[in-house]
Amino acid sequence: MKDVKLDQTVAITLYRIVQELVNNIIKHAAAHNAVVQITKTDDIIAITVEDDGKGFDTAILNGTTGIGWSNIQNRVEFMKGRLDVKSEPNNGTSVHIVIDA
Repeated sequence: MKDVKLDQTVAITLYRIVQELVNNIIKHAAAHNAVVQITKTDDIIAITVEDDGKGFDTAILNGTTGIGWSNIQNRVEFMKGRLDVKSEPNNGTSVHIVIDA
């Protein structure tokens, strides 16, 4: 991503998505390690944020009222991206986002 030029709106939106995901790890995961990976291949930007924290049942995301998760979903939707969350109790969390750049 070093030499990648992004529109300012795209760059800020990606930053805010990653910021909220990392904030969620700090607040909720009790993780020892977290990994943030952002890559651009051709016209695809992929973001992966993983932790080794306590995990959770992803079904709760459907009924969550938290503003943080709602902001993530809205930003991914705004960018016409796809969002995939994998987690299970005691086994960490992985969030993968793919956006057409």
